[in-house]
Amino acid sequence: MRKKYDIALQEEPCKKQNCKVGEIKTEDGKLVADIVVSDQVIDEANMRVMFVMFHPETKRYVIYMTMEQFGKIRGRDKVELFAFYHEVGHIYNGDLEHGMTGDEYRTERAAATRLGKVMDIELNADKFAVGYVGARNAVLALKKMQAERRLLDLEQGHQSFPKAQAALKEYDARIVAIEEWVKQKRTRRPRPARRNNK
Repeated sequence: MRKKYDIALQEEPCKKQNCKVGEIKTEDGKLVADIVVSDQVIDEANMRVMFVMFHPETKRYVIYMTMEQFGKIRGRDKVELFAFYHEVGHIYNGDLEHGMTGDEYRTERAAATRLGKVMDIELNADKFAVGYVGARNAVLALKKMQAERRLLDLEQGHQSFPKAQAALKEYDARIVAIEEWVKQKRTRRPRPARRNNK
């Protein structure tokens, strides 16, 4: 059975950077990760809104997010929570402990995207998130993220850059992968035996 996680977020909006705004714990109270708002860390890591990192010196996971993203997840909207639970999925699945370097990860991810596929660790994190927000909300979230990425690339004049095109293609692949996974799950369910009324 899948572990359930409790998210404790501070009630007040965070007004400063590098601020711990919450924790993720298992049902039995074991700390899983801290949640920290830091636009600077996001920027330095070359991420857009959120990512998870393991700090070996403290043996703690931290989910970093922008101030804007924290404001979105505080509302507990399931579409907005999809990306958050995707990051929690990386923790649950042990993805940060696989020993893959950043370069190896980027190479494997790019290769999967070129083939119109989703890298396994990304798809598994998506599946984890679907368990919390539902497939419909996951697809809506991915479409929203894709639209935001497309708009950002247009604003910055990056729409023709290979990296930008690959990111949009990966969103399409993730949407298709979730929809196919949900269909497979539905077709695998055992059907009730028919009664023979003879």
